[in-house]
Amino acid sequence: MLKFILFFTLFFVTILKLQSQKINVSTNGSGRGTAYGYQNKIVTVLRDGESYTYITHLENTNDTSAVGARVFNVIVSEFKTSTNKLTNKVSAGYTWEPAIYCPPDFCEPHGTPNIVLDKDGFLHIVFGSHWSDVSYKKSKYSLFHSSIDFNVPEEIIPKLKSNKDKWTYPIIKLDDEGSVHVAGSLDSDSDGNLTNKAREVAYVIKKKNSNWRYELKLGMMLR
Repeated sequence: MLKFILFFTLFFVTILKLQSQKINVSTNGSGRGTAYGYQNKIVTVLRDGESYTYITHLENTNDTSAVGARVFNVIVSEFKTSTNKLTNKVSAGYTWEPAIYCPPDFCEPHGTPNIVLDKDGFLHIVFGSHWSDVSYKKSKYSLFHSSIDFNVPEEIIPKLKSNKDKWTYPIIKLDDEGSVHVAGSLDSDSDGNLTNKAREVAYVIKKKNSNWRYELKLGMMLR
């Protein structure tokens, strides 16, 4: 309980400090880098007596070579409160936005990243392009003992129904037993036309040290 109280006290103190200063996270961020209130973008941890805040966002690479779309770098930045500076900045992967949403003078990336911290200090992230697959990663080390490192294999969440399935707006949550829960908008049975999709709510679960499973029935325990 004491650790719980200390964590949240430190969290709110950190937020107050962040409110009183301007932090330049990126000079090339995306238009929707912090959009969607249900997607968590900021996590704060305590390590060696110092608080560290982790911020995730999309960064525009200005690369349009991928299937005529614009490529975005999925960034996780580490901010050390006592120095008022960003101390680390890593890439968790890349996402892209179809040309239909990225005219020459404006881009509207929908696949913003979503992060969550487990009880052992590992950071989990999901991200994906608009109408695409969903990528998942777990940090290489615990943030309770080490700086952020996403130099680990990227895991693509398997298709739910068919090879035509596409996701948008993925969100991630964890439970006390270490299971990973991912939900989002599923564009199933698509004919390949971005403007003609059947939208559903998708949900998958991955228990600790297990594979993704999809079956979800009324009354089923999620853990």
